[in-house]
Amino acid sequence: MDILKAGGVSVSAADSTALPPQKPDISAGLLRLKESSQAWKKLLAEGKVEPLFLKIDSPPETAGVPARMLSEQEQRQLRQTKQDQSNYLQRIMQTPVLK
Repeated sequence: MDILKAGGVSVSAADSTALPPQKPDISAGLLRLKESSQAWKKLLAEGKVEPLFLKIDSPPETAGVPARMLSEQEQRQLRQTKQDQSNYLQRIMQTPVLK
């Protein structure tokens, strides 16, 4: 039996033949998401659903300032915007696939 010391850990030849852990197959989920996205785009084009517009109102004096702390109001708007975006994405993912 061969033994290899790698990084202070002994590994025998018998251990090296073990298969790596299997990664979950996400292809079906990705396909479903793609189909739902296409169905959502069609519904948007037909005017059956509305697009999501996200905006945070910032004071005019902060325009062009690259890095700054957000005001309390801007932080609340940002949290609400993130929630709105999450809800919108959930709606897209739950859209029935077109046949």
